[in-house]
Amino acid sequence: MQTVDYWAFIDALRTRLEADPRVVGLVLLGSTADKSHAPDEYSDHDFFVITTPGAQEHFRTHLDWLPDPDSIVLAVRETAHGLKILYTSGHILEFAVFDLAEIGAATVNDFAI
Repeated sequence: MQTVDYWAFIDALRTRLEADPRVVGLVLLGSTADKSHAPDEYSDHDFFVITTPGAQEHFRTHLDWLPDPDSIVLAVRETAHGLKILYTSGHILEFAVFDLAEIGAATVNDFAI
């Protein structure tokens, strides 16, 4: 994925999440956070979505809030909180959805809120 497309995806994700009152925050992780190392053409998108209590499972099972949801070819539930998504382009997302009480179970390296 080209750099401009990589950041356009984040902008689209942020815009979609900001429109939903159940979303409390978005936390970018790893290279997506652009802290110790920037994403390259092979980078996936890693992030957490923080929701109001009770909304988490909706975001884990209904993926229409993601950018370009019609291009999702595979969605795999990897953990109680997290999924891996594959798009027709070959692009990968790795994300988890938590409420504020659950976020303490997560560990991360680089992050940006």
